[in-house]
Amino acid sequence: PSLGMSWTGADHITIARRNGHLVVTAPDDWEGSEVIEIAVTDAAGAGVFAPLTVTVAASLAPAVTGAPQRLGVAAGEASVLDLKDYITDPDDAQTDLIWSVSGQRELLVQVSTSGAVRVEAPTGFSGTENVRFLAYDPSGESAYFDLLVFAAPSGGEPLIAPFPAISLPPGGVDASIDLDDYVFDLDHAPGQISWTVSGPEGLELRVDGDSHVLTVIAADSLAGDFNIDLGAADPDGHETLSPLRVRVTSSFLDPVD
Repeated sequence: PSLGMSWTGADHITIARRNGHLVVTAPDDWEGSEVIEIAVTDAAGAGVFAPLTVTVAASLAPAVTGAPQRLGVAAGEASVLDLKDYITDPDDAQTDLIWSVSGQRELLVQVSTSGAVRVEAPTGFSGTENVRFLAYDPSGESAYFDLLVFAAPSGGEPLIAPFPAISLPPGGVDASIDLDDYVFDLDHAPGQISWTVSGPEGLELRVDGDSHVLTVIAADSLAGDFNIDLGAADPDGHETLSPLRVRVTSSFLDPVD
């Protein structure tokens, strides 16, 4: 069926309908926003209405799209990323963007003027670092993303980052730790890691098989500081253990030392 289209509210910008598309044009000497009311009607006069907000600015900031959250690098080896795949600019050429990196401590991170980045983990390094990649356009607008880079042990076992301590009252329940956020493996996703947990009598400990959320339940009569052991194993049989400290106290809001 034939549909008609009309609009109101375009006081500064110009709108034209061409080959089924709306073409929006702004004057060179105007900046600001306008809300355009778009109406689409059929031959019987029935219609729908929708607002279209158009903003005209001197410069548009770069934007982050599809950036990775984690990067695994074997100790003594390097990985290369193209930052242009993750930060784009709608009104400036990629060659005009200025790149910078921060946050690395032991990792060796090099960024070229073209946006290629090389991340190297030193030999013997095992751990995590949060690296920030930042892009500026010629007008000074910027965008960034943070990348958690990890280097796992050379033996192939998963790397477990330090867990935060848990504090709860007698008879209380804690389910604040998602174990997937703390495990890193070069060859497997966190969801592929299986977990075991053990601890003292008086603490009921469970790891959900799907979500990998750790649940800690303290007995009504329990009090004190305890260590529990969490084991992570990948599908290849590599395993590692890491402790987690639990404090059971009626003053459970006090910080754990």
